[in-house]
Amino acid sequence: MRTNLAFLLRHPFRCDERRARHNRAPLQPSAIARIQCHVFVAATVDTSRCGRECVHDDQPDRLSALSFALSSGCNERHHAALGQLGRRRARQRAHLGCFADTDKIHAINHIGKHFRVRGPLNMSRTPQGRPVYVQAGSSDEGRAFAARFAEAIFTAHQTLASAQEFYADIKRQARAFDRSPDQIKILPGISPFIASTQIEADRLQDEFNELIQPEYSLTQLRQMIISTFPGLTSMAPFPRHLIDSEGARGVASRFKLVIGIVDREKPTIRQLVQRLAGARGHWVIAGPPEKIADNMQTWFENCAADGFNVMPPWLPGFAEQVVPILRKRGLFRHDYTGTTLRDHYGLSRPASIFSNAIQAIA
Repeated sequence: MRTNLAFLLRHPFRCDERRARHNRAPLQPSAIARIQCHVFVAATVDTSRCGRECVHDDQPDRLSALSFALSSGCNERHHAALGQLGRRRARQRAHLGCFADTDKIHAINHIGKHFRVRGPLNMSRTPQGRPVYVQAGSSDEGRAFAARFAEAIFTAHQTLASAQEFYADIKRQARAFDRSPDQIKILPGISPFIASTQIEADRLQDEFNELIQPEYSLTQLRQMIISTFPGLTSMAPFPRHLIDSEGARGVASRFKLVIGIVDREKPTIRQLVQRLAGARGHWVIAGPPEKIADNMQTWFENCAADGFNVMPPWLPGFAEQVVPILRKRGLFRHDYTGTTLRDHYGLSRPASIFSNAIQAIA
């Protein structure tokens, strides 16, 4: 049953090699969770690389969700050029198996240079059972992976029709995997510019666009589409004829999203950069609070979204102006009914495979 919009306010927290070299510690999301009991931390796990993740989520600095993603940037381009996206998805499935395959998580039997651990973990099961599994990506293989494993999906769509097609496909594939479609929450990204009138909202968006760093934004665009624009000014029409849509990169969801914008709107290079710079391909909308709420309601009521991945270009705004409207319309909760992210998303707590055995012993 779909009774309430779900929201996730998104902001990336990273600790990259450059920051590590300069001994600059990133802002820790767990610090925020300690001072707000209804803030939940979702950590992104790069399944293209080996890694380690904390999965215990019953402390004030709890990790409430794991987002399983394929890496972006030059590593992704390298794999795409080699035609290895399918193999990377297989690696992603194997990586998730470390959490999802119950045959593999009991006896650890680790023997290393510094530790010898037989396992299993000597602590109680967490309130959620395990963190919520989150998937980001909309390629065909990404959809299949999400329908099989994910409990929340971050996705980017520019039109209602595109979001509806994605929504229907995920729910259909979930049924094929013998999963309840209600146990997968689809959360398209939205980046709203909010003001009291449409003119003021448009002006606000224009002001933000003027703050864009052209070279950095062009670099982002080149990374998305793997192409350069030699000799072209930012006011020139986007050179669609230079883009190869049939190659290995053509299957990538963000690539297809960018090409979709170009084919529909025929933007200049500058206009396309402005569309992508802030929200990186997610839905950007400008207007008064009622317009934002109207559009979100349309997507929710017409099977395009179970909620939204809200990426506000500035704060405050959304929580103070849009959420009250959604509450009046019965689309968003007034009070929390639970204490975990699963509670707020309406997701079931996964049953332990040992529950039947424990009951039999009792």
